[in-house]
Amino acid sequence: MVPCWAPGYNHYNVREICRMFSSVPPKKKPKLSKEEIAIKKSAAAKARLAKIKSDPVLLAQHKEKERLKYLKKKEKGQRKQLKAKRRCLHQWKKRNKILQKKCAIIANLKKKLNSQLKKYTRLKKKIKESRELLTPSKIEQLAEDPNQRKEIVKKALFGDVLQTQITENISKAKTHQEKSNFKHLLSGQMLKNIKFGESVLAL
Repeated sequence: MVPCWAPGYNHYNVREICRMFSSVPPKKKPKLSKEEIAIKKSAAAKARLAKIKSDPVLLAQHKEKERLKYLKKKEKGQRKQLKAKRRCLHQWKKRNKILQKKCAIIANLKKKLNSQLKKYTRLKKKIKESRELLTPSKIEQLAEDPNQRKEIVKKALFGDVLQTQITENISKAKTHQEKSNFKHLLSGQMLKNIKFGESVLAL
């Protein structure tokens, strides 16, 4: 900028210089994030509270202001009394204790249910394996193997004993309904395919 006492100075040059500086836009401050704004407010509040605590007069005024604020909120019902707070806390603890017991019971029941489901799956698999029919082709395969002859004899004996026991039970039936129930149990398609129990069903 040219000083007023310098040669060539006039008011026109001063206006031009002022116009040039006024046309330059001011620098914008970078926007702060929400976290930065919260940190800044917290730091300002801490600094203000520290200043109040260092001055006894300001501290007394601050306490009186807080007391009046509390009384106003209490009149409006926005502040609970100590008894009400204790009652609410007691009820919350009681509900929380009941909820914890229920959660423990549910977890234990889920554990037992999973155990029973696994047991049921194993039993179902075992029953399915035990129900596999001894078909003629399977008998021929077992007969060809010398090591399986004992198994064939065992299964044949089991079949004879089973048929004898069923026949005996049906003959002991006293009413027609009991005999019909026995026959219904032995009238499945799987038994018909191997012609098992025909003599029993003829009773």
